[in-house]
Amino acid sequence: MKTLVMVLAFLSLSLSGCSSFSDWLRSRASFDLDCPREQLTIATLGPWSVKGVSGCGKKAVYVLINDQWLLNTEGQHEILQASLLEEQRRIEQKRREEEEERREWEQFEKRMKSTREDNPQDSLLGM
Repeated sequence: MKTLVMVLAFLSLSLSGCSSFSDWLRSRASFDLDCPREQLTIATLGPWSVKGVSGCGKKAVYVLINDQWLLNTEGQHEILQASLLEEQRRIEQKRREEEEERREWEQFEKRMKSTREDNPQDSLLGM
């Protein structure tokens, strides 16, 4: 659950154009709930990428996925999970790549230090 919250937070921070998302959400919810836009109330539920919309005696929950507000149903929940898993894989892959790069840099530094220790005259000459 903690990972889910972290990924949702990361996704929400990486998105821009909040007002256009809000306008699009209002239009989408108006259609889904068969309720005029003016009668809809939007509330943030958890991360800002999860919204509750109510109006005309109806309620719905929307989740922002890939720059689109999707009605949170069982099928959409599966899409959300798949999207989050993909994002987790990307984050983990990036972490592994950064770790590998760090190890390679450390090995390079060790070789350079060893070379300087083995050839002190080169160090004195600035080599």
